[in-house]
Amino acid sequence: MKQAFDRAMESEIIKSCAEEVFGVWEKHDKPETDPTTTTGVAGLRQYLSDIPDEWTDYDVSAYNGLIDDLYAMIDVFCIGSGIWYTHYYADENWDEYSDEAERIIKNYINENLWDRFCNLHDWKEPGTEL
Repeated sequence: MKQAFDRAMESEIIKSCAEEVFGVWEKHDKPETDPTTTTGVAGLRQYLSDIPDEWTDYDVSAYNGLIDDLYAMIDVFCIGSGIWYTHYYADENWDEYSDEAERIIKNYINENLWDRFCNLHDWKEPGTEL
């Protein structure tokens, strides 16, 4: 889990959310999942699909990558085609942690992510000139 937090905190766009979720993780005694058995996760994950015309594939990938980084903090990951998984077995504090953290993540996506991405994203695709 620590790696998921470190990765999310590298981005200025989602760092504040990552720090808040990290505090929740510590509050619940740093629960972990067992990486051996996966299971599907039901419910909507908010990938960007309806994009402005001026956006490139790079921009869409960058935005959706932030969503991946946010959900990784609760061990939810996309395997493609809108299919999301998590690990089946977890510490006893995991459910409380992940429920509280998921509320924070969803709220951040709904209330902050779009504006922060539009204001802080590097709109230059790697290897191209502006």
